[in-house]
Amino acid sequence: MLRENQLVNTPFNVLPTRRLLLRWTGWFVAGNTALLLVAALRDWQSAGWPAEWPARLFLVLAFVGNSFTLALVPGIPLALAVLVWPSRWLAALLAVVLSSLVVLTVIVDSIVFSLFRFHLNGMVWSLIRQGNLSQELPLSSHTWLVAWMLVGVVLTAETGLAWLAWRRVQQPRASGRKVALGLVAAVLATHLVHAWADAVHYIPITRIPRNLPACRPLTAKRVFRKLGIATAAQDTPLRLGRAQTGLRYPTEPLGEEPPASPLNVVLLIIDGWRFDMLTEAITPNLFAFSRQNLSFEQHCSAANATRFGIFTLLYGIYGTYWHAMLAEERGPVLISELKKHGYQFGVWGSAPLNSPEFDRTAFSEIRRELTVQVPGVSASDRDKEITRRFIRFLDERERGRPFFAFVFYDSTHAYDYPPDAPAPFQPVCAHVEHLNLTGQDPAPIRNRYLNAAHFVDSVAVQALRRLEQEGLLDSTVVLITADHGEEFNDTGRNCWGHNNNYTRFQTGVPLIVHWPGKGAAVLSHATTHLDIAPTLLKEVLGCTNSLHALSNGTTLWDTAPRTPLVIGNWGRFGLLTPGRIDEVLDAGEMNHYDEQWREITTPIPASAIPVAMEGMSRFFGR
Repeated sequence: MLRENQLVNTPFNVLPTRRLLLRWTGWFVAGNTALLLVAALRDWQSAGWPAEWPARLFLVLAFVGNSFTLALVPGIPLALAVLVWPSRWLAALLAVVLSSLVVLTVIVDSIVFSLFRFHLNGMVWSLIRQGNLSQELPLSSHTWLVAWMLVGVVLTAETGLAWLAWRRVQQPRASGRKVALGLVAAVLATHLVHAWADAVHYIPITRIPRNLPACRPLTAKRVFRKLGIATAAQDTPLRLGRAQTGLRYPTEPLGEEPPASPLNVVLLIIDGWRFDMLTEAITPNLFAFSRQNLSFEQHCSAANATRFGIFTLLYGIYGTYWHAMLAEERGPVLISELKKHGYQFGVWGSAPLNSPEFDRTAFSEIRRELTVQVPGVSASDRDKEITRRFIRFLDERERGRPFFAFVFYDSTHAYDYPPDAPAPFQPVCAHVEHLNLTGQDPAPIRNRYLNAAHFVDSVAVQALRRLEQEGLLDSTVVLITADHGEEFNDTGRNCWGHNNNYTRFQTGVPLIVHWPGKGAAVLSHATTHLDIAPTLLKEVLGCTNSLHALSNGTTLWDTAPRTPLVIGNWGRFGLLTPGRIDEVLDAGEMNHYDEQWREITTPIPASAIPVAMEGMSRFFGR
């Protein structure tokens, strides 16, 4: 065996002592804690600097403790490996590879969180596995170049860290006990302080852990109640329950009085089309169509992301039910009733219909009839293709049978339009760097989006013209809307795109309805996507049930207020009431904002809580 001070000059194929390698592992883990703190810089920025000193102290402890915990992820198997086979070469290789993977994952997670306000989860990994990440987050060649450079930087940093750790353990009195005790103390303090803050509902602290990757802080309300430190009255009154698993949707068997001459139904959906983008300049054809029909000026998607926007539209229930519906692969009542009534189906998405998993949710009952992905190099190519397929469907359909068509355009989401398409909005950026929008001038980005909307308008009108040419508008309900809105830092809170707040910029969308016999009007009462499915079930298919048994919504013609409105999301949801937005996290914590996404301190109106709770539990079995 070798003396410890001989380690640096020994060949890699000579076995040092296990004790020495374990000391090296400890210093390597400590160094990786510091490296992970740097990797999580975006998360520091997202968390912000709290106003209260206890929250400031907790912020530092939490980031240090969480980084140390993440550093242990490769550190523990590394320590086990050197115990089994004390090879310096093997230890160095495992250390660099495993720790680089963890650091790179944290960096990617911090980017995802800064964009979408959720950490890496099953949705993102599914996109990566299926090769569809570019559909949700377009990546330029420049972005890929930066990504590969980052991989090189991290590998180099980890290699240098391993070498520094070797140098450290050879130094006399290089004891790491104080460092180790400090890091362990940070972990314990993080969990204990959070448990106390959770028990007394101290939001400045409880809101911090959501900014940290893979952070699951301790909660211990019952213990603190027994100690007399907290009372049951201090609990957050609204939380996303997970105990119930069975679905009861609808809540009762359907009764119906089907019409003698059923209407066709056509849905034209434009991804990310915002409420204020239906104008004569941006979408002239759709604007003209809206003035000849019904236009709902205060329509809300009930979601700020694609999967939940389409879900609320077709199911008519809160997006918080998505996870349960996906687990059971349960389709919406609307589709099952259309199928039962003999409707023909034509469903096309420019983006893949299995990402999000619409083939396993919204269209699960007609999965065999789906074209999951249409060909096309770009979103604009695919938008043209799905319009051609819709027109072909009208030509080849079986006459005498009603039909349902769903056409989902994606160019606005991708900020894409053909090189030869008109681009009236200038200047535009050459491409959108979604990973680096902080501090950017929104005008060129917004103009590129507007040109994409202008292009979609020119494509969607072809579908409307063919319906008119075929004489089908007299027997077809046509709804034109979007899955969610799109923000260009309109709130000044560094929010871009969608899926990161619940303001009108990200949830407000146009709604144009052509309904035979209903004429033209501009309607100013509030409506939501939750109202679309029950309206179609009631007035097209003749369902006689109470809407309460079918939906969280009402009919589009009902002028009653739609509050509170639950906005579904991943691991959290928004609760919209007049003048405010409340965000409820998975563990039950709440954040409070005004309509411009500025934090406020006034509590949520108590009357909204039981209404939201009932709506979120109504379609679960008792």
